Amino acid sequence: MSKGSRPERRFEGDPSLLYAAVEHLNQAFSLFDQNLNLVFCNKHYLTLLDFPEEMGTPGTPLSDFFRYNAERGEYGPGNVEDLVSERVELAMKFEPHKFERERLDGIILLIEGNPVNGGGFVTTYTDITSLRRSQIELEAAQEDSQTQIALLTEQRKELAKSEHQLQQERRLLADVGRLTKTGGWELNAKTMELTWSDKTYRIHEVPIGAPLITEEAINFYIPEDRPRIANAVQKGLELGQSWDLEATIVTGKGNRKIVRAISETLTENGEVLAIRGTFQDITERWNITSSLNIALQRAEEANRSKTAFLAAMSHEFRTPLNAPERP
Repeated sequence: MSKGSRPERRFEGDPSLLYAAVEHLNQAFSLFDQNLNLVFCNKHYLTLLDFPEEMGTPGTPLSDFFRYNAERGEYGPGNVEDLVSERVELAMKFEPHKFERERLDGIILLIEGNPVNGGGFVTTYTDITSLRRSQIELEAAQEDSQTQIALLTEQRKELAKSEHQLQQERRLLADVGRLTKTGGWELNAKTMELTWSDKTYRIHEVPIGAPLITEEAINFYIPEDRPRIANAVQKGLELGQSWDLEATIVTGKGNRKIVRAISETLTENGEVLAIRGTFQDITERWNITSSLNIALQRAEEANRSKTAFLAAMSHEFRTPLNAPERP
């Protein structure tokens, strides 16, 4: 035995037991001699590779199996004899080989061949179709998962961006409301649920988030203004009419304020869904306007007095003075 060669192992028992064991393998099995003629194959070899039963007879040349496959297109396009010759030439090298091949019927085979002592080689064929299909499905699922993760990541970025923009818009609205002393409100036409913005609560000088009832909200107005407001709300609910009214309220802390309420109606198919609008504290503007009106009135009165005075003086200047008589 040469150095490095593997010792030959011989089966000492009944050969029929060996053949029976090979027949019960879940793999296809074939053994060809040094002349590439079949020595033995199990039935699974013939059924898995779809060979005729008579080809399983010992002595059948390997080239016949190659030719059978080539003629039915297992090796793809090309001249049949050329395809056979190429494979016979490779087989004559008696080199270990391992590869996968997908048959025309979609079955995927793992083919492993190894030379045997004394010449020839043994080859096993394993149906790995389910394994490869599962692997493909797993890879597709992983790819889909990665795509979903990427999509979710992008959506989260967009959501974060939207939330940031929304926060900026809220801050802007809050600043506008603070600078203009303007809040917002909405009345649900079906539930009669009233909603105020934080600024509207502050204008009324009541705790933010305090429960609201429409009738009680109207009671913030002074008695002489309540009928106008109630009538405007009723027409908004029944007819969809909007309003722009100035009135006086008494806040939760007892302070009087002049406010301006503007509404718009939300409708669908002619039905009023809600009324919403703005609520502005115009007390300061009202006071300034009143002061200006008073100052203007006083100026006009002073101007009239001045005009009358000048008219009188003009008359006096136009009237000749009576000179004293000389003696």
